[in-house]
Amino acid sequence: MLFGQNNMLITTLFKSFALGTKLEVGVGNRYWVGDFAGCCDGVIILTKAQFRSNSCTPIIGTRRTVRIPIGEINFVSQGGHQKWPWKR
Repeated sequence: MLFGQNNMLITTLFKSFALGTKLEVGVGNRYWVGDFAGCCDGVIILTKAQFRSNSCTPIIGTRRTVRIPIGEINFVSQGGHQKWPWKR
């Protein structure tokens, strides 16, 4: 996992997002879409989040709050612009 390599760098990335920012957070071959609510104790917190397949199909209904362990995250996207891993 990319995020498990340097948690301080990843925590810094998430602290750059304003609360309420709409994010897509990749986990395995699926992703969560929700509003950023914070980062603490090695997890990212999203509110009003929905888990989706790679074809954008919802897998589960909207959850009020989800906690995503940093070590499980593959990518982060804000408004369609990928933030991690950085493109070179």
